[in-house]
Amino acid sequence: MCFIRPRLIYTICLSLSFFLSRGQENPFQANQKRNYWGIQGSIGATSINQSISPFKTGVGFKAGLTNIYSVNSFIDAGVNLTYSAYADNKTASGIDPLNNQTIIFGRLEHRLKMLELKPFIQVSLLERFLFKPFVSVGLSTGYILDVSRHIYTNTQGGDFVENAKNRFKKFNWGGEIGLGSKILLSDRDYFTIKVSYERSFSKLNLTNPDYPDAWKNQALQLSLFIPIKFLINSL
Repeated sequence: MCFIRPRLIYTICLSLSFFLSRGQENPFQANQKRNYWGIQGSIGATSINQSISPFKTGVGFKAGLTNIYSVNSFIDAGVNLTYSAYADNKTASGIDPLNNQTIIFGRLEHRLKMLELKPFIQVSLLERFLFKPFVSVGLSTGYILDVSRHIYTNTQGGDFVENAKNRFKKFNWGGEIGLGSKILLSDRDYFTIKVSYERSFSKLNLTNPDYPDAWKNQALQLSLFIPIKFLINSL
């Protein structure tokens, strides 16, 4: 019994030490920060469906400031303020409204810019040592600013540029759903990578018949979130 008791005590202590250490294995649980400020950027393909034209696709980007608050180890709530822009081109044919001369639209360019405020919620699906996959759902509200330019080719083959720019601001709203993951950067910092699908709407109420009265935007994008504190410490 004198030889068994020390061995039993040693086994219990070793098991207890291993059990306690397992609780601190995961850096997401150890000293988890509640509030994160970071920079978020996105790039992806954007399609716009106007009431007078079919779907068009262009490449765009988004960049902004994001705040994420950890409600608990599996739920995060946040808000994202972003500036976004994209461009698309379209070819078509039509009639010159000034002199009824048939012309060909060599290119119809659109430049779409938006300032958006996006509240969102992230729910983690599981927790691993270095990463946490999650599902994200968010809303999108903001103002849209469009600058469009028409480049025509007439029937004689000569090119000219119509000085037709339409600038307007209009309320825009929609929603977003995404799938992503937190990936550990240091003992208390992480970055987020996410693939998301976004759909938004805007009623313009323009009197010019050459422009649509509604925009229906959809985007498939890849976004990256990096904490500001980590960027500062890395410099």
